[in-house]
Amino acid sequence: MKKSLLLLIHVLFMSIISAQNPIPEFYHSGNGWMPDNVGNSNSPGTLYQPVDFHHNQNGKFYDIFGKTDLVKDLNYKMLRYNGIVHDLNRPTAAQYKQFVDSCRAHNIEPLIGLPFLNYFYLQRKNDSAVHIDTVIARAIQPGGYIHQILDDVTGYAGAANFFALTNEPDAYKKFRNTVDSLTSRDIFEIYSKMVPIIRAKVPDCKIVGPELTSEMVWGHPLNYSIDLIGGNFDITPFVDYYSYHLYPFPDCCNVGYSDSAMVNHPSYRFQQNLQLLRNRIASSANPNVKLAITEVNMVVKNQSNNGVMDRSSNSHRAGQFIASMWGEAQRPSHNGLGPIEMFQVWSIHESGGDPSSPTDFSILNGPYNPPAIPKGRSTYWHLWMMKFLQDKFYSGTYSHNGASPVADYPNHGIRAFASVEKAGIRVIVINQNDKDYPNYRIRFDNTINAPGSGTLSLDFNMKNEPHLSQLDTTYYPFAGITALPLKANTTTMFTFTCHGALFHRMDYTLEHALNGEMPKLRQINHTEVDIYYAACSRGGNLGGDISADTYFNGDTIVINSNVNLVNGALLSLDNCYVAIAEGVTISAAAGSSIEIRNSKLFGCNGRPWNGLEMLNGTEEEHLIIENSLLLNATNPVKTDRINVSITGNILANGENTAMVLTRSPVYDISNNIVGGFRTGLSTSETSDEQLSLIVENVFIEMDNAIRRSDDGGNVDILCNYFKYRREGIRSINSQLKDQGTSSIGAGNKFIQDGNDLATKCIVHSGSAPVYYAGYYEAMLLTDPDAMNIPIYPASADRECATNMLLAAANCGNFTIPLKVDETNVEKADFLVYPNPGTGVFNIKFSTPINKETTIYVRDIIGRVVTTKRLNQGEQNSIIEINTKGLFFVSVEHKGNIITQKIIVE
Repeated sequence: MKKSLLLLIHVLFMSIISAQNPIPEFYHSGNGWMPDNVGNSNSPGTLYQPVDFHHNQNGKFYDIFGKTDLVKDLNYKMLRYNGIVHDLNRPTAAQYKQFVDSCRAHNIEPLIGLPFLNYFYLQRKNDSAVHIDTVIARAIQPGGYIHQILDDVTGYAGAANFFALTNEPDAYKKFRNTVDSLTSRDIFEIYSKMVPIIRAKVPDCKIVGPELTSEMVWGHPLNYSIDLIGGNFDITPFVDYYSYHLYPFPDCCNVGYSDSAMVNHPSYRFQQNLQLLRNRIASSANPNVKLAITEVNMVVKNQSNNGVMDRSSNSHRAGQFIASMWGEAQRPSHNGLGPIEMFQVWSIHESGGDPSSPTDFSILNGPYNPPAIPKGRSTYWHLWMMKFLQDKFYSGTYSHNGASPVADYPNHGIRAFASVEKAGIRVIVINQNDKDYPNYRIRFDNTINAPGSGTLSLDFNMKNEPHLSQLDTTYYPFAGITALPLKANTTTMFTFTCHGALFHRMDYTLEHALNGEMPKLRQINHTEVDIYYAACSRGGNLGGDISADTYFNGDTIVINSNVNLVNGALLSLDNCYVAIAEGVTISAAAGSSIEIRNSKLFGCNGRPWNGLEMLNGTEEEHLIIENSLLLNATNPVKTDRINVSITGNILANGENTAMVLTRSPVYDISNNIVGGFRTGLSTSETSDEQLSLIVENVFIEMDNAIRRSDDGGNVDILCNYFKYRREGIRSINSQLKDQGTSSIGAGNKFIQDGNDLATKCIVHSGSAPVYYAGYYEAMLLTDPDAMNIPIYPASADRECATNMLLAAANCGNFTIPLKVDETNVEKADFLVYPNPGTGVFNIKFSTPINKETTIYVRDIIGRVVTTKRLNQGEQNSIIEINTKGLFFVSVEHKGNIITQKIIVE
């Protein structure tokens, strides 16, 4: 196992230079929810709801985020508040504010729909012959309807500045026959008269419109768009985003509604029509207008049996369809026009999450009745995976080259998308075929290393990316590596380092969708962590009470029922293969201990088992887990007053927390890889009598790496690699000793997933420790709010096996140069003196510099304090620093980045 960890050490993430054409800012976005009703009986403009209704659910405002932050977990940057109900019934000012406040609290931009249908209807109700122009004139007069709406949505701090006017005005007639649908000319009149009023009220606003419906007929939005984009009624001067809705397939009975049509649609008809819209915008009055799809789902109406295996919005097919559309909407056009700017799936929650409803397009399954939270459907988990694509986007090209088996669909049923990120390369492969593909190659540069016959090839044209010079290989799997197959009906995410080596792989299978599970890690490095073993149906050979010491060595063990260690018994597993039935717990009563070495413990058929429980200990018992795999356990380790040693293991694919340690006398958590949990490690009430260790671990694919509550402080947290979605270390009401020393830094690496920045590193309340950071480690902590404990300079970086970023090897171009060792040769080439000094320092090179260069002076957290430009031929210079402290002077000389520490006294 330690060999596996050492191999992983050489493939951990390194940063690469950001590329051009990043994924648009608001592309990761969605629709908040479709409430049953809005408005109230006293609100002007309410059409159909005679009773008071304020988005209440059991007396509480319908919280779109929920207690598990389901929406935030999708990394949404924008949520839309618009739809049929919003346009039919005017929301109240309080409802607007509740939505906006919810968004702001989660750093999400709100997009507010300004209703018009209800006002139009009320005017027509009083006078069926009233003309649209008259209605508009009444709405825009001082104190009129549009002014009232703007007062409702802008009368408080933090109000929205993204607005849409109306919802599907080209389909008004279908809403209970209230009014006729509006023509292109009518829509132009609304926008040309009302948008100037909105912009006068909110000068920095962005307008999204006209919110057209696709209405099942692909030519429909284009028919309107002929007039509205560059035509007789060109609205492009009045919108920042030209928006429409997309539900490409009708209900179950349409003859064109088939698996083949769904698989082919994103790459063909969608791309064709998207190109037509782009071309019209390019020739319109405002060619800078961006495209937005503000509602999208697969079908207009669900089948009566809206299940995972069917063809409606709840199906696994729908999830793969939405992910395919997500990627295809990012594909740049052949003439260089940009991608879709907003891709907003309908909807977070609708019709109570009831799959039997023909109009339930929720991505969450089941009712929202706090504290019960609905689970994600296939579409939710596909969006969850797509969120990992950040920065520069690439669309893969499929070539089968005689690949076996033959694909099920004309376009081969496989799509691949990738992104080049600051820390590496992500590739998502969507296999919609009913077949596995064991032979495949992912090529980052499709100009070399062509695959042989019989291999499925997914090619990405990254040959112009600067980082390619850093790749050890330009394709995967490279020579000597055996890759796991691309599974049938499975969406797979590969995460590669910038060296091109596999960091980990995650799969979302049809079985996961059927079981209501989230995507699971399949591999970490090249170790398989999702093992499928069906032997549990054959009967077990371990279970019940064990009252005597029991040893297994080199055995295959099946456990079908709970195991209970009693009377001080010891259970020892060494080099064993252990398949455990769903829901089974291995527990140890007071006085009993467990030792696991060089073994694999996993759930039968990939299903979850409960884990190891050692509760109510007397501080004499022990748990030892070494060089082993613990897979598919909901909580792999749960202890109370137990001595714990967990070293050199992989713990992966659990529902909750990997390790829960309460009242431990001492623990050693070292050299582990922990991934695929909500939380990696939770500790509380740990004894201070002995030093506990959290050292050289890798935490990936989780919300929080470490949670400490009411905990003792005698613990070293050193040289860990934390990759998390919310917080690295959350330490509440706890003691914490200084981490690192003044001579050597703590050596941890923090990356918050989704932005690859060191944010929310340590959230701590309790004692006031000091975090010592060496020069390079400090440069990673560029956010002053990264941790709420003091950061002090250490004289040197700690050498950490888990953290290549502390090594000298470069991986791409950093905006802050890498530190190099201050050898005697370098000191002779580049001198800074006097050091320490009072603020004025002499710079001397051993020989005149051979090109123009810049000297950079940075503080302990990597911020540039001052620079000095030197011309070719210069050999001496002076720099001045007016602040006391530790600084770093760096310069490029003789092809190397040379850095020296200086102290201002």
